[in-house]
Amino acid sequence: MNRIKIENVSYRYQSRYQTTYVLKEVNAQFHSGQFCVIEGKSGSGKTTMLSLLAGLDLPSAGTIYLDGKSYQELDRDELRRKHLSIIFQNYNLFPMLTVQENIAYPFGLTGQKKGNWKERVNEILEGVGLDKTMLKKYPGMLSGGEQQRVAIARTIASGAPIILADEPTGNLDTANSRRIVENLERLSHEDGRCVILVTHDPDIAQRADVLYRMNDGQMIEKQDRTCGEQSIEK
Repeated sequence: MNRIKIENVSYRYQSRYQTTYVLKEVNAQFHSGQFCVIEGKSGSGKTTMLSLLAGLDLPSAGTIYLDGKSYQELDRDELRRKHLSIIFQNYNLFPMLTVQENIAYPFGLTGQKKGNWKERVNEILEGVGLDKTMLKKYPGMLSGGEQQRVAIARTIASGAPIILADEPTGNLDTANSRRIVENLERLSHEDGRCVILVTHDPDIAQRADVLYRMNDGQMIEKQDRTCGEQSIEK
């Protein structure tokens, strides 16, 4: 399924004396069951692109579609509640909740907090490389890498069909980075979710089913390894 389509999207800052384009006529498509990566150096526009995909802002020009409906037509709060889950660079954990409560938080929003939800939390925690001794700890007691893995675990728990990840391995060592990427790949390939990850790491980019490369606010290259397609955007 073609979940998200980006059509001629631009994003600009307007001051009294000049216009600065962060994104310029970007086109892209993201499908269910694919592990998609947007790669680019700092300042390339990839994080702004992710913010637009999350509905945190709207494009200055062009349109983003979810299942054929433009973001302008959608309730963006509902979009994030029902369709999207976001993994931020700064974790966004609730400091007053334990690890267990942070991971289980989406269960309350989606009505899943019933039955063996604690068992489900344990399974998710193990999947991101943390053990049950972490469950009763608070975010402030964890390292940056551990907090990031808890944030990823919470995203997994949400069950959202679309996962947006902003440099999710930035605070992790090589072994744990690999584990996290494998988790995100599994969510796309086995659970059928649409995973969109932005990164500057070429090693992660090489694992993508569909890779977009960005530079100076433009998509300069697309590689679709599911069908062997490669193209340069003009």
